Amino acid sequence: MAPWQKKCRYIEREYSNHVFKPKAIPMSQLAVINIGHDELEAVKLVDVEHLRQVDAAEKMGISPATIQRIIETTREKIVKALIEGHAIIIDGGDYEIKEKK
Repeated sequence: MAPWQKKCRYIEREYSNHVFKPKAIPMSQLAVINIGHDELEAVKLVDVEHLRQVDAAEKMGISPATIQRIIETTREKIVKALIEGHAIIIDGGDYEIKEKK
């Protein structure tokens, strides 16, 4: 049996230099939660652009089940950071920038 191969996730742009943290606390004193560019793209498509999950999945080139898992884990990370006072850094992920047509 061939090993499972992860599908490429397409995003419209990277969110470079995005860090969110509680005010008046130095980064050196904060726990950090990392959110990948692909994770942010999935949440943006569904929660900001109000696409249905199936449409957002198609736009990113992944299955609806995959986008649902990404959204659930990313929302959990965001809420945990807000409640527990962690920094959020947008960096990394498994993606390619989608070429504009």
